[in-house]
Amino acid sequence: MGNEVMNNKVLLVSLWGNYNYGNKLQSYALKTLIEKMGYSVVVAKHDEPAPRLRTKIKKIARTILGRKDIVEPRSTEREKYFEEFTNSYVNESIIVKNFDASRVDTSLFSAAVVGSDQVWHNFFNRKEELEYFFLKFMPEEKRIAYAASFGFDSFPPKYERLYREGLKGIRYCSCREKSGCDLFEKATGKSVQQVLDPTLCLDADEWGKIASKPGYNVPDKYILVYYIAGLPQQYESYIHELSNNYNVKCIDIYNGGNNYFKTTGPREFIWLIKNAKFVCTDSFHASVFSILFQKQFLVFPRCNETGKGSYGRIDALLQLCSITDCEYGKTETPFCISDEAFEIAKKKIGEEKAKSMDFLENALGKVVNDC
Repeated sequence: MGNEVMNNKVLLVSLWGNYNYGNKLQSYALKTLIEKMGYSVVVAKHDEPAPRLRTKIKKIARTILGRKDIVEPRSTEREKYFEEFTNSYVNESIIVKNFDASRVDTSLFSAAVVGSDQVWHNFFNRKEELEYFFLKFMPEEKRIAYAASFGFDSFPPKYERLYREGLKGIRYCSCREKSGCDLFEKATGKSVQQVLDPTLCLDADEWGKIASKPGYNVPDKYILVYYIAGLPQQYESYIHELSNNYNVKCIDIYNGGNNYFKTTGPREFIWLIKNAKFVCTDSFHASVFSILFQKQFLVFPRCNETGKGSYGRIDALLQLCSITDCEYGKTETPFCISDEAFEIAKKKIGEEKAKSMDFLENALGKVVNDC
């Protein structure tokens, strides 16, 4: 397709926010991949709507009852690093308030792509959120989903009808996990292609070019700790023992009370994984970059109810790459992923990348040619 694309403006609809590395980097990766195909990408930036009264009450109740659900710590200083990343790599964008894209001039775009990550999770439990990520504001013939994910294995009963209607309106659809493909087929009766998360479609050298060393002091050898759900005592003790055995310091970039958390942006996140001795995480995208940079990493299952359902995507990633010696409780100590295992993973990722890019390029080409 190259640079011969005529009507080449594509709207990218993805999870947006200045606090999550995975969301920000998968959006960057998908934008980059579409641009490589000769298109101009406009990024839709949705805000984070204020929680409804019922949501606030539930949150207070969980706190009182001692429920340990995933909580996203926030830092204004940290968000500046995310904003700087956005300003460096997003050339054109539109603002969408409260998931209301009714004022978007859809005639300006030859296609709209939604993806990747858990765009169909419905984090804010709102009808308008689902409709936005199903691209209902766009003509059906312009709708494409790339590596979309649900983050669950069955439709919430309250929104099952909306899910079925929304999925049927996607012209060309691909999902990141097999469970997502199964849900799509259940809702529409049509088969759907499983594709790679876009972060896996850029190689280590490409990611290395945008990596940036943090401004704080980083020891020559360190364990990078990125545990989103909060470290249980059992995991914390294991990592502390690992630190003592190898005489290396831990850099915990998700502890909201330290400077690492406040001053580690997306580029610093990549650099820290690239240069770590070990990576200890419960994060899908930290696992992705560990594999790409061929770093020794250990995955810890999340212990709370909110996080248990999200492990499926990590499990699918490890199965895809045939990497098994990296799961806490399932591997010996000290854990060690062999060079051969990493090379096998690299080959498998390359094979799946070719299929994934074929899907995306073909979908965009057909949509654009019909405009």
